Amino acid sequence: MKKIFTLIAFIFTLSISALTPKEIQQIENLLKSDKAILIDVREENEIKEGMLDHAVSFALSKTQTNKNWRQEVKEMAGSKKIILYCRSGARAEKFKKLLKQENITAQNIGGFMQLKEFFPTKKGHK
Repeated sequence: MKKIFTLIAFIFTLSISALTPKEIQQIENLLKSDKAILIDVREENEIKEGMLDHAVSFALSKTQTNKNWRQEVKEMAGSKKIILYCRSGARAEKFKKLLKQENITAQNIGGFMQLKEFFPTKKGHK
């Protein structure tokens, strides 16, 4: 019975993830080849629970408190593809829309709560 529950939970997690296994592999390849930057837009206190490997922290709130946030993001990304996530995907989508207003393209891959099941994670910050 426990195995069935685990399988059902795994299938449910897959169904709420917006990424296919092929997309997960493509993202991993981009990150490993240094062709993309993975940005965690959660707040500092949320990062303590961990973040995805290769991710850097840039809280969505910085767009309200730091007038140079656009330049910082451009410098962080350089010519790399920008990939965003947060806890559930909602703030990453807001950040993506802000970047689009600046003619910066980004991809929202969703939330840490689901992504940690498919990507390696690390503890701590940056």
